[in-house]
Amino acid sequence: MGFFSGIGRFFSGMPWLGKVVIAGVAGIMGVLGQDVARSPGDWYAKIAPVQVYFRLPGEATDKIEMSQDALLRLDRLIREFGSQIDGELKKPWEVQQGFRAWVLAQTTLAVHGLHPFDRPKLVQTLAGLAAPECGFWHEFPQTPPHVAATSWVTFSLSQTGPLPDSLGPEFLLNAQKQEGWWPLHPLTDSASNASAYATAWALLALGEYATNKKAELEKDKQQASRIDLAISRGLVWLKRNKLDRIPRWQDYPMSSDSFRSLSISGLVLFALHKHSRGDDMQTIDRAWLEALDGSMLESDDIEQSDGTVSFPSGPPINDRTRHIKLPWVVMGTLSAYKNGTAWQRAKALAWFERLVGSELLTRSVRNKPWVAAELLIALKELKRRAAS
Repeated sequence: MGFFSGIGRFFSGMPWLGKVVIAGVAGIMGVLGQDVARSPGDWYAKIAPVQVYFRLPGEATDKIEMSQDALLRLDRLIREFGSQIDGELKKPWEVQQGFRAWVLAQTTLAVHGLHPFDRPKLVQTLAGLAAPECGFWHEFPQTPPHVAATSWVTFSLSQTGPLPDSLGPEFLLNAQKQEGWWPLHPLTDSASNASAYATAWALLALGEYATNKKAELEKDKQQASRIDLAISRGLVWLKRNKLDRIPRWQDYPMSSDSFRSLSISGLVLFALHKHSRGDDMQTIDRAWLEALDGSMLESDDIEQSDGTVSFPSGPPINDRTRHIKLPWVVMGTLSAYKNGTAWQRAKALAWFERLVGSELLTRSVRNKPWVAAELLIALKELKRRAAS
């Protein structure tokens, strides 16, 4: 009782203004305490940037200054994902088992540098899945030629070894429309088929193809110029079709069936950075980082397109492409990081460190090799940037 009596005497002798101030502070602390109890993750997301702010170097760089503990967690995630996907690749590569060209390209690129795989067999398998004499791939057998599937195969093979002479850029170069965009299925010139997703992937594929075939293209100036022009036109179209005031893109910017996609927006940002000077992107990058609110996405959060793709003859079809959010938010944020303000980089760094502490390889992800592959590709890029 002596303690409480002392407290009572202390308050009774205090001026009224002091009592008001203490009561106000106590009320604020009570409200904050309730907020922390209700949503500790959201509260941590607000204070974590303050903790990492002072770890940032004075000058902005590409390096992600992750703590040693976060780097260890990142390495663990990469090992877990790598082992999971390696196990999937040890199964027979049959379309009936889900190993379409698109998935093979994703999974082999994901484990490249972590686990060995039979690349000659991969090239042979992908060649067998390609349309004869045409140099493109389908999403599924008996479906129209697919720009994104073809781009994934080209992008993956270009990064994992020498490209076979049979794999050229003609399909992608011929599929681009005059305005600079690519459709998902290049069978009509209708502007409503203009796809931000297909355009971003075509740019990535052509860029990696040009890097892989650099020696040959130095001798073939005409082909090199065609690739450069296609990339330039695609970049202009993507920048022109960003939504006003926010760093977001719609899946089909010229169509009434479009939706604003976080996943595609991160992909577009990644593609733009592959071919743009950093200072050209500062406004878009800072807007992207400003919109990063610190909340965590589930590892298998997916957006699904529902755009109507028209054809010269026959009924239109719906694009049912599923876009995974998390890996492309990571890739977009990594791309934008250097151009952010110090506070924006602190927010992004705190978000990365929370991310690698999350349980990403869930049961759902284990059952979807294509989801696991895109997540691993993003985690490997984060590791590369953290170690640079």
